Amino acid sequence: MAGVVVSTLGSHDNAIQAGAVFTHYQNRHKIDLDVVYQQGLDQRKNSARYDISWQYRMAPAEYPPWGIPASWYLVTEIGGRWMQGETAVPQFTLGLQKASRRWVFEVGLIRNIKISQKSDYLVSIRFH
Repeated sequence: MAGVVVSTLGSHDNAIQAGAVFTHYQNRHKIDLDVVYQQGLDQRKNSARYDISWQYRMAPAEYPPWGIPASWYLVTEIGGRWMQGETAVPQFTLGLQKASRRWVFEVGLIRNIKISQKSDYLVSIRFH
């Protein structure tokens, strides 16, 4: 994947980005790998991120012969973020996700691996 990030706030935080994504399904298991690098333009710093996730489909146990129903997943993820001039931040996430054809709802606990006392919570909804 490749693209351009254009600031809509007029703050000169534009960037060019490139990356790769890999997804593999087997039975009720799914593995996702992705990496993205952003070359900052103007005042924006260069940055990169990566994510490795394993998802287990809890329900339905089997897909019907036709169509894909809404599914529940247990999600574990290891990822990291880096910004030019700063230390990389590795994170571990444990979450629950409900995915349908039109939307994805996700909740999770994000733990900073370097700072064991630092945790954040994730609540997300995406529409397709």
